[in-house]
Amino acid sequence: MSASTIILKNGKTLQGKIVNQSRTEVQIEINGKVQIIPKTEISEINLKDPKRDEPKKVTTKLPLPKTNDKVEQTAIPSSWKETKWTISGRSAILPGWGQWKVGEKKWAVISFLLFTGAALYANNCKEKASTEENNYKSNSAAITIVAFMDQNLNPVSSDETVRATTLVTRILTTATATNPYFSNYDRATSQYNQAQWLLGAVYALQLIHAFLFAKDYEKTQTLLFNSNPEGWKFSAVTVKSPINGFTEIIPTAVYTVKF
Repeated sequence: MSASTIILKNGKTLQGKIVNQSRTEVQIEINGKVQIIPKTEISEINLKDPKRDEPKKVTTKLPLPKTNDKVEQTAIPSSWKETKWTISGRSAILPGWGQWKVGEKKWAVISFLLFTGAALYANNCKEKASTEENNYKSNSAAITIVAFMDQNLNPVSSDETVRATTLVTRILTTATATNPYFSNYDRATSQYNQAQWLLGAVYALQLIHAFLFAKDYEKTQTLLFNSNPEGWKFSAVTVKSPINGFTEIIPTAVYTVKF
């Protein structure tokens, strides 16, 4: 190959004879010494034609280094922090969830099972009360119709005394016949009301229980990760007087309040 000139990206110029080149590098002989120049450092290569006086400029386009088109995403840690209110909110949505979140898994299971049992019991009592209500209404209607169709309870008479006595007798007979159905309905309704009260009590108690656990959990997390916890903080600073050389201890006390 003929004498050539290599212009580097840093502005430096090399003149010599190119003896070999590959896809990634160029070997140039300068004053009898061969230097290897990576193509990533070369800006331009000029080749001289020996048959002409004027140099022939040949520009070689060098491949640009491949760049990774994918932008590396840095995971940003979540700033969400559990508090006594968020933990209690979990138990408000699902009984036992708040206890589970703070690590009290045994109490979480107990709370969930108690609430589930109370809910199933209340639903069973509701169905029973509905059944007894339908029985009472249907049987009361049937007994009343039968009482009005009974000739003994509805005699044809113009005597006011007989008619009044018959009315009282019919009412007493109807009440006596329907009383067992009403008693069953009243008992089932009372049982359903008690089941609702029990369900509400279990729900409220597990919610209070979760709040107490969450409060202790929040305090523990604050002590572990907060450099300035709530409460009194005592410290002392030693100061040496530049005048008399005596060392004086100055105590300080700070009380931090969290809202």
